[in-house]
Amino acid sequence: MRIGVRLAISALVLASILVSVGAVHGLWWRTAEANSRELASTINQQIVAAVEKEIAALGSLSACPTGRSRPPTSSATNIWR
Repeated sequence: MRIGVRLAISALVLASILVSVGAVHGLWWRTAEANSRELASTINQQIVAAVEKEIAALGSLSACPTGRSRPPTSSATNIWR
């Protein structure tokens, strides 16, 4: 069985297109995955920073024995003087 020149050239063109598509897809996939990991890391760092800030704010409230953010104003109950 003989293969015609047109069929052979068409098969080679199709094969080269498929190889190119595979290479481009592989490179795109690797780049997209790296960017996604970097984005997730950045978002996690921002979340941790925000939570630490909130915890620090709550910690400053718990420094007061009454649990208030400011000491009481009445002199009879003021333990800060």
